[in-house]
Amino acid sequence: QKHHVHLLISQQREGTLETLGGRFSAEVRSRGAVAEMLKKTDEMLDDPKLLEPTWNLMEALRAIDDGSNGKELALRYNKLAGLLEKSGKTAEATEIYQQAGNLAPQWYLPQFERARLLYIASLAERRDSAASFSEVLRKLPESLELRLATADFFLNPAKFPVSGAVKLKANSAFALEAALSAVEISARKNPQALTACAQALF
Repeated sequence: QKHHVHLLISQQREGTLETLGGRFSAEVRSRGAVAEMLKKTDEMLDDPKLLEPTWNLMEALRAIDDGSNGKELALRYNKLAGLLEKSGKTAEATEIYQQAGNLAPQWYLPQFERARLLYIASLAERRDSAASFSEVLRKLPESLELRLATADFFLNPAKFPVSGAVKLKANSAFALEAALSAVEISARKNPQALTACAQALF
């Protein structure tokens, strides 16, 4: 299994991972090595000095995955993105949040985090554009969690991390739009939860 880890990383760095083909991919999966590599990834994510090789290993796993480990990989990509963001590497974090979202397209969190970073980047460019949030809200029209997180972000921006000189300000209009959408989804999907949802928002 250690051999598989080192081989995957080296092939990924060389850009020749695809030449391994389906046979190697099937061999790795049949021997249970993917689970072992995911465990190794978790260990590596706990060491801030290993973020780059961890990314290499995750990219290698993503390249050979048959789709059955999408959510497991997405969880780790999302964590890696958060660690990179904390270290000031917001461009890389934005890219990796996108990868996490691609791996688990119905999971709201990485897509919310990516929209947040893009919004902050727009403020740094003096544009104050919420287009990234509008895009992801359209992409996940039934996600109550996404709308609650978006409303919270625009109502309570001080709760969220910001790097550089950018200062976040509340946007009550956008927050209200997201909140009303959340209430509408709650009323339609789970009428019993409507009161609790409304209390949480208002």
